[in-house]
Amino acid sequence: MKELVPEELLKWVAKATTEVELVAGESRSLMGEPVNKFRMATRRVHAAALELAKRAVATGENWHVRENARLREQVIGLKKDVEALRAEEASLRGKAAFHSGPGNPK
Repeated sequence: MKELVPEELLKWVAKATTEVELVAGESRSLMGEPVNKFRMATRRVHAAALELAKRAVATGENWHVRENARLREQVIGLKKDVEALRAEEASLRGKAAFHSGPGNPK
């Protein structure tokens, strides 16, 4: 399924939900409320799949490019933060080496 394009995936979902509705309607052991629940659930699944397919087509592959660029910017920012923290740590270690504490008088 991963290799299906949104339109093909939507067709697959439509077929599967139709089959579930047919089984729910034709089953002699299912009557009343369970049949209605099956039908409503399949309609919700079909509607959700349709919405996802629309979004996938609307955003296209540009979404991946934008997300990749956003993540690269985030990584660059995090690298700068790490560098700043390392510099601060080195500075604090240098100050601690010259500090004479109560147990280490000069």
